[in-house]
Amino acid sequence: RALVFLSTPVGGPHASTSELVYYDLETNVPSILVPLINRPLEHSQELGGTRFPGGFPGLYVEQLPEHPWLHMDDNIQAEVLVFTSTWRSTNVVLMIDIQSKVLSLHSAIDGSASNSVLCAVGSYVVAKMSSPTQPDSLMLGQAVLGEHSGESEVRIKWHHVHTPAIDANMSWQIVQAESAEKRHSTESIFVYPTAPDHSTRYFWPKGSPSSSRPLVVLPHGGPHSTYTLDRNVLATGLAKLGFGVLLVNFTGSLGFGQDAVLAQIGKMDTMSIDEIQDAAASVHASHQGDPKATVYMGGSYSGYTGALLAGLVPGFYRAIVLRNPVISIGDNAAMSDIPDWCWAELGLPYDFEAPPELSPDVYAKMWQASPSRLVEKVQDPLLLLLGANDRRVPPPQSMAYYHRLKAANAPAECKIYPSVGHPLDTVEAERDSFVSTLRFYAASLKI
Repeated sequence: RALVFLSTPVGGPHASTSELVYYDLETNVPSILVPLINRPLEHSQELGGTRFPGGFPGLYVEQLPEHPWLHMDDNIQAEVLVFTSTWRSTNVVLMIDIQSKVLSLHSAIDGSASNSVLCAVGSYVVAKMSSPTQPDSLMLGQAVLGEHSGESEVRIKWHHVHTPAIDANMSWQIVQAESAEKRHSTESIFVYPTAPDHSTRYFWPKGSPSSSRPLVVLPHGGPHSTYTLDRNVLATGLAKLGFGVLLVNFTGSLGFGQDAVLAQIGKMDTMSIDEIQDAAASVHASHQGDPKATVYMGGSYSGYTGALLAGLVPGFYRAIVLRNPVISIGDNAAMSDIPDWCWAELGLPYDFEAPPELSPDVYAKMWQASPSRLVEKVQDPLLLLLGANDRRVPPPQSMAYYHRLKAANAPAECKIYPSVGHPLDTVEAERDSFVSTLRFYAASLKI
């Protein structure tokens, strides 16, 4: 008798805060259950008739579960929806009681783990929990009716079905921005080996202090996505081999409010660059990573920021690995399967009904924000990993960049994976790119 769906504004960033809409099929009247949230709520409050918990940053839901409805009791016609959303650097379990219009939080936001809903069956919720040091564990939650402040409410009692072993020699911490203002929109996850052991011997030998541990700076792509406390296979592999891995969530990342998403627009070549460098400097200052053994890894948008950093701060990174990076925004606008991204991230208007021409003035603005203009300033070893079939960021721009680097005698290498697209996610591409990255880092760090 009703539809419940997510609604996100058309145009602008490709991911942002969503509304949750309830459409009554009997009256054909839509109502907004969860509105767009510009900044995380300072305290529990009611908005548009729905009660929200304090700290709520808005909805960031990649996809609602296939079976999201809880059925509390055969005699109770409750409409309770349970799902996963991103809350700063954590995935959390949220529940909304549509009849009472209360949205509630049902997992921790203390930086201990991420939780994701798999499905709801009757009054039970099947979920998974993980952290940077613990693989996915299976959880079963039972929804029960209780009372709070004299009113009935639904709570979930969680039970651990299976909990895998925690990596004893790995740890992590949340790295906060130095600026109090920036803490509203950015934070990073630092994953690292606790002590040097046999598996870290090539990059961090036994007996070495934490200040000598090599550091990989690894921002996310998008730019509107998020690193959460979910287990990250790439970060785990690098940490197992002795690297500290800095997963950077900069302003524009999801989970921090719509204002944070929009703050990145028009500043794609400046704001995140400064915040990535600030995050790396914070790890250096805490003596958790070696400034002389700091390397970079990024793909797509974070490949773009890596290419910018190669020209803007030569000497800071001992090696830079870029996976399908955006090198020339103007060239990408003419070839990409999402050309509007190039206009949107620069804050330029784009009409889907009448797509704009790539005029000389627009191309000039794109050029000024592109890494291709900084080729002559690149000094550090740089490895390009490209998918030959990438339609999102087609490889000709990176190939032109590579040839210009070689012409300028810059230490550049390039590998192209046939029949592979933007994610470089075939088994062979994943294997070879990881091994090639490690060999490149070892050579650049002279190990």
